[in-house]
Amino acid sequence: YKASASVDEACGIITHAQVDNGNKNDSELLQPIVKEVKERLDQQGLSFQSVATDKGFYSTENLKCLSDETIIAYMTPRQLTTTKGNFAREHFHYDKSNDRFICPQGKVLYFKQLYYKLSHIRRYRAQEKDCLTCPQKTLCTKGKARTISFSIYEDLIAEAHQRSQSQEAKAFHRLRNIQAEGTFAHLKEVLKFKKLYSLGLESAGKRFLMGCATINLKKLIRFLFWFYIFISQILENFKERTKFRFGLSVV
Repeated sequence: YKASASVDEACGIITHAQVDNGNKNDSELLQPIVKEVKERLDQQGLSFQSVATDKGFYSTENLKCLSDETIIAYMTPRQLTTTKGNFAREHFHYDKSNDRFICPQGKVLYFKQLYYKLSHIRRYRAQEKDCLTCPQKTLCTKGKARTISFSIYEDLIAEAHQRSQSQEAKAFHRLRNIQAEGTFAHLKEVLKFKKLYSLGLESAGKRFLMGCATINLKKLIRFLFWFYIFISQILENFKERTKFRFGLSVV
């Protein structure tokens, strides 16, 4: 099984918990989590403003979904190409009016196909005769012709990549390491939820939900304890000041 949970940034309270089959990718689990958390917050009159995840939860589809929901996503996009230097992806000019790319040597890359696994990715390819006669071919590609992958959500990806480099994103991820990773560490090491020994997805989900509820109750009790101490100190200070003022009035 694969267990997932979301926590709030302030206190680390678990806001959603679910268990899925172990053969699912993390990126497949994000949208159901966001949907459930958003509905729960809407019922309480609260707003879902941002989400921070690790790289495993990233996908362009998730990025588009969060954008549609006006939720700020703090996740690092994966690079579509590994070519670096003067022939990296960013040095190819996209001719939007003709739907084609122009390489640094002035050659044209034409649209060839959609990626069969991800329909939002379009692939462009140069002509073999142009690449074979190019003096910079060894720096550009090892194949017969250079290809480029281009997402129709390129603007969202660029925006997410720029956001991931900001100080705000780094602060969110540091907080995530404390609240989210700390919660999972507590589940595994203290509550011994390293594995779910259950028969069936529903049974495993119930066991995981009980573990998450235990953590939330412990945090609530800790909060009430310190709140009680805080109120007690205020009342004690108030009594001391009242006695002092009363003594002056008698004299």
